[in-house]
Amino acid sequence: KIGTVIVSVVKGLGLLGKAIGKVLKGEFREAADLAKDSFNGVKKAVVGNNESFSDFIKNAKDAAKETVQFAKDLVRLRNEVKLAEAQQRQLQLTFQKEAEIQRQIRDDISLTFEERIAANVKLGEILDKQFAEEQALANKKVALAALELSRNKTNIDLQVALIDAKTELADLDERITGQRSEQLTNLKGLEKEQADAIQATIDAENKRIADAKIASDKAIAIAAAEAKKKIEIEKALAVT
Repeated sequence: KIGTVIVSVVKGLGLLGKAIGKVLKGEFREAADLAKDSFNGVKKAVVGNNESFSDFIKNAKDAAKETVQFAKDLVRLRNEVKLAEAQQRQLQLTFQKEAEIQRQIRDDISLTFEERIAANVKLGEILDKQFAEEQALANKKVALAALELSRNKTNIDLQVALIDAKTELADLDERITGQRSEQLTNLKGLEKEQADAIQATIDAENKRIADAKIASDKAIAIAAAEAKKKIEIEKALAVT
């Protein structure tokens, strides 16, 4: 009797293993059927048709559902990361091209300050979007590594994978932060150049006005001197 129970239990657990394998392959309906057969077999072997152990059966089935859901989440996350990794390089090249175009506009001294500053602002927006896109992928990698490690916490390879995923996230933040610093430095530089240019225009205008006043005052003084001299000559002629 005991041998029969053991054989039945082992067989039931074997079906559960097959069910998990089906889930990992994406065959969810077949997995559900196998899981159901597995726990029905274990129940029959352990308690027969007696329902007094219904709580045991319920807990066991809940555990099976949790295992199946875990496997589904793992497959989904793996697929999302795989697809995102395939798109990452393409996204990086696209963002790099867009950013370089804005840098060239920003550094073109033949353009107005307004145009150059607008390009630098656009560059900042591109960097923000790039960070958001790459951060989403990096976070998925961290989530995937953490999920895989949660069921096998002593696995060194899985621990290393989680550390690597977190390091990649930190590297991303450092890289984009560096690019943002360059963009902000250039923004401050452009604003200073613009302010200096405006001040130079004001100074030049003030100098022109001042020079014009000096020339006007000089002309007035010369005219006044000539008028005085003319009057003196006329008086001298009148005396003679």
